[in-house]
Amino acid sequence: MKKSYISGNFDICHLGHIRIMNYAKNISDELTIGIYRDSEGSLSNSLEFRINAIKNLSIADDIKVVDGNELNLLMEIEPDFIIKGPEHRGKVGILQEQCQVFGGQIIFTSANNVENLSELPIEKEIPIDFIKVPHTYINRHSIDKNSLLKIIDFF
Repeated sequence: MKKSYISGNFDICHLGHIRIMNYAKNISDELTIGIYRDSEGSLSNSLEFRINAIKNLSIADDIKVVDGNELNLLMEIEPDFIIKGPEHRGKVGILQEQCQVFGGQIIFTSANNVENLSELPIEKEIPIDFIKVPHTYINRHSIDKNSLLKIIDFF
């Protein structure tokens, strides 16, 4: 039985996360998703909210809370595949070493299989006040308000 593992904050679970989760599920028999605690108090949503959001996607076979050392959790799960987004490339030195212990493999992917976003079903317009993005996300991805507004205007 092949096992995949994905981890993250999933504070704002977006299409990219869902694509990677579906990819991981499709290449394995069992998908475990690890969700980090908010140790710095920088996330917008509680751990319980984030766990429920992932559960409601009905993709994961198991959800684990990552407390402290993720390597201990990986040794327990022994996944065949650890799936990471492309932004993590070059940042997984210790993780790569740990994978060699249990024979796992790290796969970097965006799992981008939707070529045209207009093909996605949109049921109704979402009011702009509904969108809540934590400042850490904006800083991590070098997004400023003006560039975001230009993208929104494009649609």
